[in-house]
Amino acid sequence: MDIKSKHSSDITQTTMHEVRSNRNQEQDLNKSQKSVSDRKPAGGYQVNISPESVRRQEEQQKAYQIAQDTSPTREDRIEHLKHKISSGNYKIDSGKIADGILREAIREYLANHEFSGET
Repeated sequence: MDIKSKHSSDITQTTMHEVRSNRNQEQDLNKSQKSVSDRKPAGGYQVNISPESVRRQEEQQKAYQIAQDTSPTREDRIEHLKHKISSGNYKIDSGKIADGILREAIREYLANHEFSGET
């Protein structure tokens, strides 16, 4: 083997190694560019809200505002009851009280037990 042939072979191998290395770097660069383009916007997610959802949210906010502006107690009812009690005209209906207690007990029972429809 002569020196020119050996030197030429070494250069060829070095060049081929550099070409492979450059190809791998290009592939890695392409992969990283693709992953950057596939990323989601800042914050991680993009959400589109339907017009129906926007309308419902506006209605909910309106209802919440009305509830905030409404007194939690019905002042007129309280005054009426105070007047009846002070004048001795307030009659307690034990039947209504019992009905209310039973109604609440049934609601609580049904909320805590699965209804199978069987009797």
